[in-house]
Amino acid sequence: MGRPTAFQNPIPEFAIYIGVGLSLLMYLKRTSHPGVDDVKPVPGQMPPAFSASTGLPDCPQLRIVRINGSIFFGAASHLQDALQRIAEQNPVHTHVLLVASGINFVDLTGAQMLGQEARRRRALGGALYRFNLKDEPLGMLRRSGMLDAISAENFFTMGDDVMAAIKTRLNPTTCANCTVRVFGPCKGQGRKNAPRSGVLSSGLGSKPTIGLPYGLLFKPKNAMKTAILSSKGQLVIPKTVRDDAHIATGTRLEVRYVDGEIRLRPLADRTATGLAQVAGCLYRPQRQRLSDADTQAAIRAKLKARNAA
Repeated sequence: MGRPTAFQNPIPEFAIYIGVGLSLLMYLKRTSHPGVDDVKPVPGQMPPAFSASTGLPDCPQLRIVRINGSIFFGAASHLQDALQRIAEQNPVHTHVLLVASGINFVDLTGAQMLGQEARRRRALGGALYRFNLKDEPLGMLRRSGMLDAISAENFFTMGDDVMAAIKTRLNPTTCANCTVRVFGPCKGQGRKNAPRSGVLSSGLGSKPTIGLPYGLLFKPKNAMKTAILSSKGQLVIPKTVRDDAHIATGTRLEVRYVDGEIRLRPLADRTATGLAQVAGCLYRPQRQRLSDADTQAAIRAKLKARNAA
C-alpha cells in the first residue's frame, strides 16, 4: 500500500468548526476590550494633538481619554464601565473629552451607549465631548438618532481649538481658583492687565521678559467655531458666538446663501399689529382739519414749487 494522502484522511468537519469558533472567540476577546488611554494635549501644538506622555497633571474638571478600537455590542459594556469609573474615581470630573480618531466603527449598541453616557454626564452637570470622530461612526450616530442626544455642539473637528471651546463651558469659579492650569487657554486666566499687542510683559515695568507675540499665547476672541448639522437639519450655534451676537432663545434669524456662504442675521423683534391698535395714532387735538379746497391748493403749490426747482 502507498503512503496515505490528505484526501484519504480528511480533517473531521467538527474540528474545522471548533477552529473557526475558537478564532472568533479570540477575536471578540481582543476587540471587546479597546484601549482607553488617559491623555493630555501636547502644549503649543495646533491642530491639537494628544499624548499619554506629556507628564501634565489632571484638570480638576475635565478628563481626556483616547479610545483605540471600535465600539460595538461586544465592547459597549467595557467602555461604559471605563467611563463610569472616571466619575467614581473623581466625582468632580463631570466633563469628559473622547479623542475619537482611533474609533473606526460604531454599531447601534455602541451608539446607544454613547447617547446614554452623554445624558448621564449632562445630568451630573457636565458633558461628553467628541474630538476628531471619523465619518463612518458619525454617520451611525446620525442614523441612530443619538447625534441629537449627544448634542451637535459637543463635536469638534481637527481644525477646532477644542480646549479653548471646552474651557468656556467649565465652572468659572473652579477655573479662577485652579492652580494646575494644565491647558493652554488656562494660562491667561486672571490676567486682566495682560497687554493686547506686542510681547508679553512681566508687569513689573515696560521691559518685556518673554519675547513671544501675544497672538501665540492667547486665542483671539473671534476664532472660527464649528457646528454639525443634525439629522433633522438643525444647527446649534456655539455659545460663544451666541453671546457675542446677543442671540437668545426665540431670536428670529434671517438665513441667506451668498457666494458659497450661509449667512445668519438676527432680525428685529417685530410684533404683529392690528388695525385697531394703530387707529387714531395720527390724531392731534390741536391739529385743524383742512377742507378739500385747502388740500388741493396745498398740493398744487407743492407741485409748482418742485417744477420751478
